Amino acid sequence: MDSTPKFTHVRDGQPTMVDITEKLAGRRTAIAEAHVTLGAEISAKFQNHELHGPKGPVFQTAIIAGTMAVKKTADLIPFCHPLPVEQCEIRIVPGAEHSVIIRCEVTTTGKTGVEMEAMTGVSVAALTVYDMCKAMNKGICIQEIRLLSKTGGKSGDYRAPALPTPLRGLVLAGGRSSRMGRDKAAMLHPDGRSLARRSYDLLREAGCDSVAISLRYDQEIPLGFDGVGDLEIVRDPEGASAGPLSGILAAMRLQPAADCLVIACDLPRLDAATLAHLIASKRVDDRFLAYQSDFDGLPEPLCALYTPAAIGVLEDALRNDFRCPRKILIQQQCRLLVPVVAHALDNANTPQDWENAMRS
Repeated sequence: MDSTPKFTHVRDGQPTMVDITEKLAGRRTAIAEAHVTLGAEISAKFQNHELHGPKGPVFQTAIIAGTMAVKKTADLIPFCHPLPVEQCEIRIVPGAEHSVIIRCEVTTTGKTGVEMEAMTGVSVAALTVYDMCKAMNKGICIQEIRLLSKTGGKSGDYRAPALPTPLRGLVLAGGRSSRMGRDKAAMLHPDGRSLARRSYDLLREAGCDSVAISLRYDQEIPLGFDGVGDLEIVRDPEGASAGPLSGILAAMRLQPAADCLVIACDLPRLDAATLAHLIASKRVDDRFLAYQSDFDGLPEPLCALYTPAAIGVLEDALRNDFRCPRKILIQQQCRLLVPVVAHALDNANTPQDWENAMRS
């Protein structure tokens, strides 16, 4: 028996490119990620989702460099095949411990995958961040460059195991309750708790590392929180009129490296099983994760997970006056889960909704 090792890039003892002549073209995607630890001094210079160093805008330059690298991968890695890059998106968002997260998503309809293109994109983007910032701190550390997911091809789909991520809960209680005619957050559930307090307790029971209540800038704290010494209130900026999007972004900006489990306070039938299933279903490449509505099959954005990779999307939406969370999730092709408990996501916007919920 021939025990000579078989190498795909060696033929007759000489290096060679793999023959893909007989392969069929198909849609293939890959997402890669890198973490770059900058240090407190540099992180303090973040402003309006950009970092300006001695050489100019850091993130914009890194995104351009990473995109160019994606298109040049076959020139850099000896046996990579030149591929038509049909989509390349690089995003840079704040991470934990004075770091940034760089994520690159690449799509092609070629004969081989784009994993190396995505990995090259984040690597060069990370190196560019270093180059742009080295005058401020030569101790910048590039780490955790890895493939998050790939789809298509003979080997099938792949998803990397998720790294531990802090989980932050957020109760949206800042609505004006105009259709209800009274403050929904303060309404009493049959179990005796206010709706806001019941929502807060559900998030605590779900295992969130921290839970915050989102309120308008001038709103009083809802009933039921007496004695909660560590209650965190996240207030919308004065004059903000972006609805739930303002509250979600305000909370995520405070802990940009955490997943944010968002629930509205007006879900009187919401239960622990629904939240547990949502948390357990998260994949490493999800930006958003939500349930589909029982009524129309569309995303339910106010019982959903928003990951750190979603911050840039939400910021862009707000800048463009695109304020509907449901439409954002639709546009982003959010992965949807089938509800595990019937009517758990029925909300109570009107007195009639409330009566229906209480009869069930």
